[in-house]
Amino acid sequence: MNTLADIYYLTKRNLIASVRIPIMLVFTIVQPLLWLILFSQLFKNMVSGMANAPGGSPYGTGNFLDFFVPAIIMQTVLFSGAWSGNSIISDMESGVLDKMMATPVSRVAIILSRMFASVIYSMLQVTIIFIVAFIMGFQSASGISAILITYLIAFLFGLGICGLSTLLAVWTKRTEAVMAASTFVTMPMFMLSGSFLPLALVGGWVANVAKFNPLNYALDATRGPILHDSIDWGTFTVSVVILVSIAAVFVTASTYIFRTRLATS
Repeated sequence: MNTLADIYYLTKRNLIASVRIPIMLVFTIVQPLLWLILFSQLFKNMVSGMANAPGGSPYGTGNFLDFFVPAIIMQTVLFSGAWSGNSIISDMESGVLDKMMATPVSRVAIILSRMFASVIYSMLQVTIIFIVAFIMGFQSASGISAILITYLIAFLFGLGICGLSTLLAVWTKRTEAVMAASTFVTMPMFMLSGSFLPLALVGGWVANVAKFNPLNYALDATRGPILHDSIDWGTFTVSVVILVSIAAVFVTASTYIFRTRLATS
């Protein structure tokens, strides 16, 4: 119970610290909205023009916004999570971590609270994206069920990315290393996904590599309920199992490395 209480209070502390930096709050909210507005306007005519194509539109809709909202949500979670490891490095460099180590607070809580705070912060971004998207004309075929599924998948996907970023942070202890490694991982992950184009329109080796991309599993689980009035529970289950497995591996690894390399140093 002490560990759970420590996680709660430290997560709260990390969230409060984040919102006390106004410029960071503004940019993390405005940036995904710019992507949403700009790209939806850029692609909307092309997608609407394919709505009556023989065999149906490969986008599954004539409204690009319906197709793109899950992508902008997962992209936001991806990039936010990829930079989250820098927060633990900031605590190291400022001496905050040393002070925490001098207290009886759970070492596991220190690392987990950082990840949870980052993911919860991402959920705030997701909420804002949904609000603006609905104002712009976004529609969910499965109603509230699709929205709830999107939150769940975004949380699991974000937790896995935060775990990876935190693992890099506690392993390297360098902001530059986290930035370089995160960019190396996230950019190919984003580009080799069906974020902008359905994988049916992508051929060759790109389509084959995309099958192993966790981002695509997150997109598959969220786009289906949004574009269709029914939920493919098989696709949903596979996506959840894969995302939970990835999150479990990286969260466990980062926690272990933190306890062995930092908490004991």
